[in-house]
Amino acid sequence: MEIQQFGLNVVTIGFVGTVIFALVEAWGLWEQNKTIWASRAGESVSVTWLTYFFAASCAYVVYGISTREIAPAFSGFVAGVLHIPILVGLWKYKGFKRWEKVLFSLFMFSLASMMLMPFKDWFFLVFAFGTIISLVMQPIEIIQNRNSGQVEIRLLLAYLGSTFFWTVYAYAAHDWVLEIVAPGQFVTLAVTAIIWFVYRKI
Repeated sequence: MEIQQFGLNVVTIGFVGTVIFALVEAWGLWEQNKTIWASRAGESVSVTWLTYFFAASCAYVVYGISTREIAPAFSGFVAGVLHIPILVGLWKYKGFKRWEKVLFSLFMFSLASMMLMPFKDWFFLVFAFGTIISLVMQPIEIIQNRNSGQVEIRLLLAYLGSTFFWTVYAYAAHDWVLEIVAPGQFVTLAVTAIIWFVYRKI
């Protein structure tokens, strides 16, 4: 669709923005990965948030392939691949609690169901709304530990910039799903970044 409608229009702007911010998010994810492995710790990093975002990234790939759209498939693939070393590092240095293992299994089961079922758009919609809920777990964990730990501020800022773009794009394109999801993500990320600075290590 992006190639067929390439030009000065909302679709092209969205596509170019997606590619640019996919690379910005990739930078943030790589910095988070380096922080965990260099410090050999994952204090205050939310396992729930990152395992869900891994599943959601894979859902973007499945959705993009099913609709023959390059943007979500590319964005999801880049983010999904870069989540893997982060999750391996968290497993190695922080460990997953039993309920986090159960949730991760449920996330992957939902992803597998999406791949097998025909109504992939509805699964994608659920995954999109779920990102806000999972993201809330990150500021909660920082507050509980009263320490920002190994949470990488560059990842939070990368996602913040990306969601700002998607919020503007959502209203320009009149996409009702993004009009709800993107602002919700932006506000949650902004609050998380503020909390990070409040509890950062000095």
